[in-house]
Amino acid sequence: MVKNKTKDLECRLHGKFKMPCKLVDGSIEEKFILHLFTSPTKNKFLGDKEHFHVITLGDIKGKENVLMRIESACTYAHLYGSQLCDCQYQLKHGLKKISDEGAGIYIYCLDQHGRGVGIDNHLKGYQVEQEKNLDTVEAHLYLGLPADARNYGPIIDILNHFEIKSVRILTNNPNRIEILKKNNIPAIRIAHEGPLTKYNKRELRTKKEKLGHMYSYDFGD
Repeated sequence: MVKNKTKDLECRLHGKFKMPCKLVDGSIEEKFILHLFTSPTKNKFLGDKEHFHVITLGDIKGKENVLMRIESACTYAHLYGSQLCDCQYQLKHGLKKISDEGAGIYIYCLDQHGRGVGIDNHLKGYQVEQEKNLDTVEAHLYLGLPADARNYGPIIDILNHFEIKSVRILTNNPNRIEILKKNNIPAIRIAHEGPLTKYNKRELRTKKEKLGHMYSYDFGD
């Protein structure tokens, strides 16, 4: 049985505030609450702490089948609209789907750029991809980095903080589902796919073929 006592958790809540947000359709969600958590890092690529912005909506404490999204930071897509990945779609439409539901939890992993290797290595990975004509996994290995270095322990802590019993998770990554289940948090997947374009096709195909992501796209040749 997973412990649901805040004092047993490594992840620490620092504070929270109400944050009305403009959604992708132009509407305003007035009831979002943003929480800041930190966790002692267990990843050699990150600093002395990992930071997590957690947005909640509605009454989720102790609930079952909570709609959930886990988002790794991607400065290039989230701030600048980079089309090399599907991260911008996933952020904007993840928040919209939670708003439409009327309740849910959105966990933004501020330090987990490039699948957990940090923002410096995330940039180096893109550079190597373009200079050496490598895919995203090949670029990580070329740089001596793991394909995916993310630690999901803090995610479990955050869900336990809210005493969430089970989730419906917006994801294309089967690892997230398995990790939740292994930590006694039943999870049902809801597909979270955006448009396939000439810019992100290589990235998404690599994620499907080499990282096992569950995309339904027809990549063709």
